[in-house]
Amino acid sequence: MISLEHFDFDLLNNSDYENISSTINLTNNIISSDKNELNWPILTLSIFVLTGTLGNLLVCISITLDKQLQTVTNWFLFSLAIADCLVSLIVLPLSIIKDFHGSWKLPIIFCNLFVFFDVLLCTTSIWHLTILSIDRFLHISRPFRSRERSKCKTFLAILFIWTFSIAISCIIFILGCIDDKNILIIVNDHRRHCALNNRSFIIYGSIICFCIPCILMLVTYSLTIRRLQLEAAKCYTDPDDLLMIKQTSDRLRRHQLATKRCPSSPSYKRNSSKDMSSASPTTPCSPKLSCSLTSPDTDNIQSPFQQV
Repeated sequence: MISLEHFDFDLLNNSDYENISSTINLTNNIISSDKNELNWPILTLSIFVLTGTLGNLLVCISITLDKQLQTVTNWFLFSLAIADCLVSLIVLPLSIIKDFHGSWKLPIIFCNLFVFFDVLLCTTSIWHLTILSIDRFLHISRPFRSRERSKCKTFLAILFIWTFSIAISCIIFILGCIDDKNILIIVNDHRRHCALNNRSFIIYGSIICFCIPCILMLVTYSLTIRRLQLEAAKCYTDPDDLLMIKQTSDRLRRHQLATKRCPSSPSYKRNSSKDMSSASPTTPCSPKLSCSLTSPDTDNIQSPFQQV
């Protein structure tokens, strides 16, 4: 009986020891995870902040100052450069700070603004690229109609893209003001991550901002490539076009040889005049060459005084 009691006591002591040791290991893991180590290599991404800001500013300045660059496509590129410049100035620095500390150390209002601008500028950039793909397809399929498009329609399309992106971004901004858990992932009291944490917004926002533009760009670029392949096939399969191109190149080659050489023999001049007369009327001719072909050879004509 005494031996059984000793056995039970030893068994309880062993189980208590195991529980205490597991508790100590768990607390040690929590303490070690609470120690936010600084991520120094992430600071190298600040190079992208400088280069992205400078490059997009140069694009905006060049389009603004040069009137020849103020076309329909370039105005879309101008708006896209503004969005990318704001990404380099606002989103990238806050993201570097977040990853440098390992958790979000700034006030919650900055987290809300960070998520707002992240969604806004990414949505704007993606939809600008989508509109550019559609615009390139229209330029190839309907070149004359696309040239007649006014700047007013272009500015309205750009305004619609920004308004649409702001409307989507305001939803997550309002949700973040209502509940911090929509924009914060709280691991414990010492570790918080600033990111989207609303499942419904993640699903529907991904469909509107990523899936639909991706499908549109794939379709439009596929149609653009197909249209270019058909046009190239027409140029190479039409025998009349090939013959005309060959004849034109031969005539231009003979004309270039004639301009380089200026012989004094009348037979060469007669042959060159025949080649020039057989060429198309649209072929440019040198005025000196035409004068030499039409004017008589005065060097070979002797005056009557010289004959005497």
